[in-house]
Amino acid sequence: MSTSRRIALLQPRIPDGNYLPNLGIMYLAGVLLREGYDVRVFDENIDDDIEQAIAGFAPTVLGATCVTAALGPACRMARRLKDRLPDLTVVVGGPHISAVPAETLEKNDVVDYGFVGEAERSFSDFCRFITGAPDERGTVGDVAGLVYRRDGKVVSNRAAEFLSNDELDALPYPPWHLLPMERIFKQATHGLFTRGKRIMPVMTTRGCPNYCTFCSRVMGFNFRCRSVENVIGEIQWLYDTYRIDEIYFEDDTFTQDSVRAHELLDAIIDLNLGIYIKFANGLRADKVD
Repeated sequence: MSTSRRIALLQPRIPDGNYLPNLGIMYLAGVLLREGYDVRVFDENIDDDIEQAIAGFAPTVLGATCVTAALGPACRMARRLKDRLPDLTVVVGGPHISAVPAETLEKNDVVDYGFVGEAERSFSDFCRFITGAPDERGTVGDVAGLVYRRDGKVVSNRAAEFLSNDELDALPYPPWHLLPMERIFKQATHGLFTRGKRIMPVMTTRGCPNYCTFCSRVMGFNFRCRSVENVIGEIQWLYDTYRIDEIYFEDDTFTQDSVRAHELLDAIIDLNLGIYIKFANGLRADKVD
């Protein structure tokens, strides 16, 4: 076990013609920064030379968020990095491993650990297990949502509980200063229609109680909401800090609670910032009035 507190978080390239910075790893980064870790975020979609940069950072843990199309390239990069950094611990989270956790570890031996579902609570527990002093670490079996190998077999710990409304409000805003924001603004897009030039993603709810057959439901069926005040605070902060002019809402089902949706949209109008909004994930037809 290493006592270094350097954690690298990786967004591998996703070759689908869209680009937004990944909210999942940014929320993890915010939690880890709050707990005193040395955190850096690497995004292959905006930087072709991140492998060298990660090796130079020499992290103890490399955490990658992977959709299916990104898993193979991420694993190949991780293998090359392990050749250079033999003590590196490779962790994968995100939609792919949440859907098929055992298969992911069985087919990719470079992955040491995986996380299923939301990990803001459990990933910091895991980093404490990897990097903490012996009397602080706990055991690997204590880390909720973790998937790993034991005696050649894939083992899954108890499922991690989804964050409550209050816990979502308590999360730090994503620490965008860890990324080259001007480069992001030049590339950010999702779908056919974009009106702004300085676009940022925001997620106001998690989970969805509906049963669309095409959806992986990574965040579960339990619909949870940030408060309107918390979301408005983030939007104002993004505007003041980065002069954003468009927001892409990344909720699974923004209008599930129509009363809250109206309250939030009215509050955005009251801000009078002149920003555009877009529902990048779409909206259910039966949840729009």
